[in-house]
Amino acid sequence: MRLFRFELGKLLRLPMLWCFLALSLALNGALLMTGSHDAPWYRYVASVLPVTGQRTNAPAFPVGLDMLPADSFRERLREQTATPQNTLSGLDTAALGKMQAGYLGVTGRWADIFAQKYDKLQPVVDEAAASGAPYDVYAGEATYDFQVHLTGIMYHAVLTEALLLAVLLTLCTLGCEEQNYTSLIVYATRTGRAVNTPKLAAAVFASLLCYLVLSVLTLVPFAWMFRLRDYLSMNVSSSFNYILVGTVRVPFLTWRSFTLAGYLGATFVLGAVLVCVFVLCAAVCGLVMRNTYTAFLLWFVASVGSLALPVFCGDAGLWGGYFLGLCLPVPVWLVQREWFTVLGGASFLPWHETVCTLGDLAVFAVLAFLAERRFRRKDMV
Repeated sequence: MRLFRFELGKLLRLPMLWCFLALSLALNGALLMTGSHDAPWYRYVASVLPVTGQRTNAPAFPVGLDMLPADSFRERLREQTATPQNTLSGLDTAALGKMQAGYLGVTGRWADIFAQKYDKLQPVVDEAAASGAPYDVYAGEATYDFQVHLTGIMYHAVLTEALLLAVLLTLCTLGCEEQNYTSLIVYATRTGRAVNTPKLAAAVFASLLCYLVLSVLTLVPFAWMFRLRDYLSMNVSSSFNYILVGTVRVPFLTWRSFTLAGYLGATFVLGAVLVCVFVLCAAVCGLVMRNTYTAFLLWFVASVGSLALPVFCGDAGLWGGYFLGLCLPVPVWLVQREWFTVLGGASFLPWHETVCTLGDLAVFAVLAFLAERRFRRKDMV
């Protein structure tokens, strides 16, 4: 525990860490302001919910609108909700799967696996349609923009920054003795090369702490500016929410019914697990390569390669390699905007991002253990 506190203290005192956090928060502030032109509409819809309720098919909704002062926003909302829609009612997921398979060009046994994913989605869609969740007004026709700004821009920026910082902190703590030419002295102590264990624990703790700080200091201003609290009870499968597949609008289909609060909570937890995966991945590179810069180059090349793998395999029709590439950490990060949805051609499995992240955590934990074991035995001279 003493070594853990010492290593953690070294990381938290790094000027690089605080500069990175400051620059990240400045960038996030700029991204926050890109949606400021829509803020009056979001605040208006949030303000009328206590009067109208959140279900557009409820008789109280148009009555509540009539009670509001007449202005352009009220008429705009009335026009958008005049004909309540349930986009999930009667939705044939098998047909949707065939459309996606056509875009992807998948064939053979993998096409059957792909189709099975959409077959498993059908009862989930039917249940959501029966519950009336698609009638949630959310932010009206600005729902897509609201969701993209929140999860596809603001949270994606937070997660990206946290993952990069996790890699840098891990490589820094594992390679600091090598950089300062004190490695042989440290490894000659009673603790010796076992010092890497508290180093890795400190990297995980510091990375998760930075992830928490970035999340809070980015999303709290968003919540204040756009009245996020009033939307937390909305279902993310609202008929106003969708995903663009080319030029086609596809309903926001999740593997279980999520309110916005539940969706954000699940996304935050899975993001924390992904941060741990990146720490372990960087640890493998840092333990294999003694030089910090070489280790970072190895991680960067492997990350770029993991993005290229599904592209090349998909073009070549090697669907096993395509599926393997989609399961790697960087492709999982790339589709974060659509986590917990059916993910279209970016997935062959239900709950793809969850299964793959937990699988990556187990695989990289084993690889880190093997790399550390090799490190303890190799000649350091």
